Amino acid sequence: MPRDALPPAQRRILEWLAHPIDEDHDGELVCSQGEAWIGTDRFSMRPVYGLLRLMLIRDASQEVRGELQRYVINSTGRQLLAGAVTVGELRAVTAARRPFSSTRRGLRLH
Repeated sequence: MPRDALPPAQRRILEWLAHPIDEDHDGELVCSQGEAWIGTDRFSMRPVYGLLRLMLIRDASQEVRGELQRYVINSTGRQLLAGAVTVGELRAVTAARRPFSSTRRGLRLH
């Protein structure tokens, strides 16, 4: 897999979050006790942590310190799927440890 590619498990999660395929896959990733779920499909937390590191999903939890964490795709995740930004660009801006935003033309550092 090229360094600039998103690992298959992370891509599959993002695609399911972006395009819910049925009522079981409702566009929400639910995590609890070291497991992650989209509908009835279970994932390890490893790809979830990767998506969080690249800032491709956002926390949508209702409780402050509840047992469940809920995540949804954000605009940066949607732009990655659309090809407007690359994994390499995301790694560069997150390594810079500076705020950034997603625009139609890509990523912009602040």
